[in-house]
Amino acid sequence: MVEYKEVKQEGEVAVSQDFIGIANVNVSDWNLEKSLSDHKGIVTEICF
Repeated sequence: MVEYKEVKQEGEVAVSQDFIGIANVNVSDWNLEKSLSDHKGIVTEICF
Protein backbone atom coordinates (compact mmCIF):
# COMPACT_ATOMS: atom_id res chain seq x y z
CA MET A 1 0.00 0.00 0.00
CA VAL A 2 1.28 3.45 -0.90
CA GLU A 3 -0.26 6.31 1.01
CA TYR A 4 0.38 10.00 0.37
CA LYS A 5 -0.86 12.89 2.46
CA GLU A 6 -0.10 16.52 1.68
CA VAL A 7 -0.77 19.33 4.13
CA LYS A 8 0.60 22.85 3.58
CA GLN A 9 3.49 21.65 1.39
CA GLU A 10 4.47 18.98 3.90
CA GLY A 11 4.13 15.41 2.76
CA GLU A 12 4.20 12.03 4.40
CA VAL A 13 4.57 8.77 2.59
CA ALA A 14 4.05 5.35 4.13
CA VAL A 15 5.06 2.21 2.23
CA SER A 16 4.67 -1.28 3.65
CA GLN A 17 7.58 -3.73 3.82
CA ASP A 18 5.43 -6.15 1.75
CA PHE A 19 5.39 -3.59 -1.09
CA ILE A 20 9.14 -2.92 -0.88
CA GLY A 21 10.10 -6.58 -0.54
CA ILE A 22 13.84 -6.98 -1.08
CA ALA A 23 14.22 -3.75 -3.08
CA ASN A 24 17.07 -1.34 -2.37
CA VAL A 25 16.00 1.90 -0.67
CA ASN A 26 18.12 5.04 -1.11
CA VAL A 27 17.40 8.25 0.79
CA SER A 28 19.07 11.55 -0.11
CA ASP A 29 18.66 15.21 0.78
CA TRP A 30 18.44 18.11 -1.64
CA ASN A 31 17.84 21.86 -1.44
CA LEU A 32 19.98 21.94 1.70
CA GLU A 33 20.81 25.61 1.06
CA LYS A 34 17.04 26.25 0.72
CA SER A 35 17.49 28.18 -2.52
CA LEU A 36 14.34 26.69 -4.11
CA SER A 37 12.05 26.97 -1.07
CA ASP A 38 12.24 27.39 2.68
CA HIS A 39 12.25 23.60 3.18
CA LYS A 40 14.93 20.97 2.87
CA GLY A 41 14.00 18.25 0.39
CA ILE A 42 14.23 14.52 0.96
CA VAL A 43 14.11 11.98 -1.89
CA THR A 44 13.48 8.28 -1.34
CA GLU A 45 14.20 5.94 -4.23
CA ILE A 46 12.89 2.37 -4.20
CA CYS A 47 14.87 0.32 -6.73
CA PHE A 48 13.27 -2.99 -7.72
